[in-house]
Amino acid sequence: MKFFKVREDVESIGLRELVPLWEYDIEAPTSQSKLSDKRLPELEPQFSRLLVTGPLTDVLADGRAIGGTGFIVSDKLKKLLAEFNLGTHRFYSLKSFEYNSDKKLDVEYYWLQIIGTIFYDLIDYNNSSFFIFDDFEEKIINKIDVRTPGGMIEAINSTKETDNSIIYNKMVFNDKFIKYNLDLFYLNNISDNLFTYPIVSDRLKEKIEQYGVSGLEFKEVPIYLSPDFT
Repeated sequence: MKFFKVREDVESIGLRELVPLWEYDIEAPTSQSKLSDKRLPELEPQFSRLLVTGPLTDVLADGRAIGGTGFIVSDKLKKLLAEFNLGTHRFYSLKSFEYNSDKKLDVEYYWLQIIGTIFYDLIDYNNSSFFIFDDFEEKIINKIDVRTPGGMIEAINSTKETDNSIIYNKMVFNDKFIKYNLDLFYLNNISDNLFTYPIVSDRLKEKIEQYGVSGLEFKEVPIYLSPDFT
């Protein structure tokens, strides 16, 4: 199985024009900006109206108006994703309008909140390789020898309050990942380069392309299943 990082195709998609601050309190405890990729909210979040400009693609650019990690997705894409294993997530209905006319959109949109996967126990460390990356200089500093989940946690903690981060040159998942069988997931604190994006399986990517879903782009990442389980 192959894996791909996925992001909004910003050159082709519609977007949230702005958050209507004249009618929405972004500082409220249940504000959309308070959402996290660490956990689902205890209180039901309240979302602002989604004011859209540009084409009504299946994924819209949110402009970081909503906190955490996720995507604004159409009802079409929401139904497709329901056929796959997304791990911990939640969909929230959005009230969507055309920005210029304030007309309600014919397309239903949702916020897909993706909660980061606790991945430390899912890695085959003997077949994976990791580096410390200088985010400011945008270059690799050195390779690190990580052999256990505790070693990975220690390496990540060592980069806090620094310009450094942990990146993988090659990451192999073990049999515990096979049990989860995730098709869409997000890895907090680790990536293949400077930016961290959600990851999708090749079977989800193929279905998205087969159904003509608009607004996403993919790039293969060096994540693999352990040879013992492929």
